This record gives sequence, C-alpha cells and structure tokens, in this order.
Amino acid sequence: MNGKAGSEAHIDAVEKMTRRDIIDELERVIHSLQESPVRYLFWWRN
Repeated sequence: MNGKAGSEAHIDAVEKMTRRDIIDELERVIHSLQESPVRYLFWWRN
C-alpha cells in the first residue's frame, strides 16, 4: 500500500480526514448552540 492518489491507502486517508472534518464541525455547532440564547428554549434537555 502506498499513498499515491487513487490508491486504497490514499482513499482511506481522505475518508478519515473528511470524517474528522465533519466531527469537528458538528462539535463547533453544538458548542455554538450551547452558548447561544437558543439553549434556554431547550432547558428540559439539560
């Protein structure tokens, strides 16, 4: 397995980076919502 474009290793690495980016963005959104006044609308979930 080498890391050349299109290889299985390369595709696997790109998929992992994409998943990590999605997780990071979701964490930012969750943090933003927790810090916003909107959180008071959902007080029963805390």
